[in-house]
Amino acid sequence: MKLWKNGHFHSMHNPDEAFFNILTDHGAIIAVNVDEAAFKSTPSIDVHGHHAYPGMVDGHLHLIGYGQKLSRLDLTGITICKEIIKRLKGITNARIIVAEGYRECGITKDDLDAISSEKPIVLIHGDYHTITANSWALEKANITSTNGVITEREADTLKEKLFSYDKCILMEYFHRAVSHLHELGITGGHSDDLAYFNRFSYPLSAITESLQQLPFRTHLLINHRVFKDFLESKSDFSPSSPYLEFGAVKTFYDGTLSSNTAFISHNYARANHRGAPIVSRDDFQRFLTLVRQQHYPVAIHVIGDQGLDEVADWLTLFPPQQGQRDRIIHASLAKIATLEKLARLPVVIDIQPLFVTSDMPHLQEWLHIMPDLVYPWKTYLEYNLKLIGSSDAPVEDPNPLLSIHALVTRTSLKEGKTYNIEQCVDRFHAVRMYTTNHAIISNSTKSRGHIDVGYLADFSVFPADILKVEDAQLLHLKTSMTIIDEKIVYHHKER
Repeated sequence: MKLWKNGHFHSMHNPDEAFFNILTDHGAIIAVNVDEAAFKSTPSIDVHGHHAYPGMVDGHLHLIGYGQKLSRLDLTGITICKEIIKRLKGITNARIIVAEGYRECGITKDDLDAISSEKPIVLIHGDYHTITANSWALEKANITSTNGVITEREADTLKEKLFSYDKCILMEYFHRAVSHLHELGITGGHSDDLAYFNRFSYPLSAITESLQQLPFRTHLLINHRVFKDFLESKSDFSPSSPYLEFGAVKTFYDGTLSSNTAFISHNYARANHRGAPIVSRDDFQRFLTLVRQQHYPVAIHVIGDQGLDEVADWLTLFPPQQGQRDRIIHASLAKIATLEKLARLPVVIDIQPLFVTSDMPHLQEWLHIMPDLVYPWKTYLEYNLKLIGSSDAPVEDPNPLLSIHALVTRTSLKEGKTYNIEQCVDRFHAVRMYTTNHAIISNSTKSRGHIDVGYLADFSVFPADILKVEDAQLLHLKTSMTIIDEKIVYHHKER
């Protein structure tokens, strides 16, 4: 039993309710606002007047992938070709020269060949659907490209040919990711990792073993590429940790805007096409039929407005079981007519607020005609759609306070420009997207997502009230403590 005192413990039932202390036992809250004199012999933790919220959860990310990014050269924010080339040349001892977070600035395979023609060089673009590679890497994967830029299946093929992993390195990536997320106040994440690191059993074993030492509420999506293998092996990989659960079957309906592969209503500005579904209608129907026969919900990546409209039609034709909710990942662009379809579906949308700061400045150059709705978070809420906040890390920074800032201001952190201010979300609903709404998808709204009696003892603690501080202060606040299952997994020490 522990007494957490001298704090502001925000229930998140409403914007104003907060308790001055809470009592926890066996990983759950058993009382609030207790008479502290009656618990003098109970171990206590002084929160020093700071503000605690239900443990923050990232609704869509790639945990092992994020740890891998933290271990590699990161080009995020670097747009000068000469600087990128210089940094690549600085990698001298690696078997493969690889960098992540690259945003297209004109580098071709010829530029990379000039660095080395004797080892592979791979630039993984920031959307993680596109790669620029040198001739050595392309030949190894038996891929032909005039400029070295490849997308989607070819990019996946190249990664499969060049990269191999063992359990130890995957555990190292997972530990690095989770340790950093703890520093950001994140207590859990819904992750898509099982199809990208050799056989699905490799990342699953790495995650399962890591969770024995490192608490983190891990909700794993089952990638469609490994779904059949997962079904055959499920008895061997039933959740053995209180911190692990399996979720929906993840698949892709389209690609990304930056690679011109998201399925939109009108042609791209610099391409004579509008994207297309990644799979045929027959294959997608077979996928949905199999998943529904096995009684699983689906989680569908879709970014374009035409793609979203078609996904809404598919989910209407193939509904989940009673009590289940499907997930739509991204839903960045939308037609007004699609919203009525979505409102009738048992679905949640995993949104990435930081996309408004990274993609909005480029939409005019990517899109010939703007769609009806662009990152329409407030409109989604007006249609009573359930939204879960996420980062898609390693695509975006997983700091939830940066995403909350984007939700309430829609202001780019780079040039300070505000986009579609009418789509700003109020602070309370923005914070709930990270503290409360994730419980909807796992049907655990009675035990997760609030600070109250009967709920898990998972808390994210900050030195100021994130429901009320000035918008700009959200960009600079540091986590005071992160608590999972009554355990303090991160405690900021003033230097």
